[in-house]
Amino acid sequence: MVNLKDIRKGSIVIVRGGFGNEAPVKARVDSVQRDIKHGIPGIDYTAITDGDERWAYLEQIERVVMY
Repeated sequence: MVNLKDIRKGSIVIVRGGFGNEAPVKARVDSVQRDIKHGIPGIDYTAITDGDERWAYLEQIERVVMY
């Protein structure tokens, strides 16, 4: 499980969009939020492959590729 201390703006992560239901994508972290929604921590990110900007809960991050 990824924690807030494991990522920062500019980190490269593997994240699953769609509340964890979509295929994993490599993404750059744009911001780290202690409360992205409903008091749950998460990130704003940009998918590297297509430039799609989205947000995700921390639990949707599979792993950190580069801190």
